[in-house]
Amino acid sequence: MAATETAATVHRQLGELTAGLRALQDTLRRIEEGADRAEDKAAESRAGVHRRMDELVGRVGHLQTSTATIVADVAEMKPFTDDVKRWNLMGAVRSGSLRARVSPRQSGALFL
Repeated sequence: MAATETAATVHRQLGELTAGLRALQDTLRRIEEGADRAEDKAAESRAGVHRRMDELVGRVGHLQTSTATIVADVAEMKPFTDDVKRWNLMGAVRSGSLRARVSPRQSGALFL
């Protein structure tokens, strides 16, 4: 092999190595850009999740407040509704629309 052939072979191999390195650099750059885009999308997604979580916390707080108000209202109304039920029952018994009867199967049991 002559010196010119060796130089040409070395020159060709160096060209191939240079092209290979450029291809690797391009591939690495694309991978880095893809990773950056994925990181940006993940950050946007996390921000959306946090925003929705904050909305849910607000809604749950509102529900707790509403529930506490309803419980207090019902507790306030209970004595009155119990009185009305008692009045209705007393009125029905007085008018004779409800009669006490003894069940034939259970002696001594009272049914209204």
